[in-house]
Amino acid sequence: MSDIAIRVENLSKQYRIGGPQAPYKTIRESLTEAVGAPFRRLSSVVRSFATLRTRVSRPPSPTRPSGR
Repeated sequence: MSDIAIRVENLSKQYRIGGPQAPYKTIRESLTEAVGAPFRRLSSVVRSFATLRTRVSRPPSPTRPSGR
């Protein structure tokens, strides 16, 4: 079994120094985000439920015949 599937020569790595970095968060920002996360999730669930409920409770719109 000497069939070679992939051959690589002169492989190297390239590093980028000083690239874009995420800004540091303050403790206040971290705490505010942690405390607010459950409310954001709950808000998302409530919106999804309300959308689903309006789709289910709304009767289908009648189709108009195109007699033009």
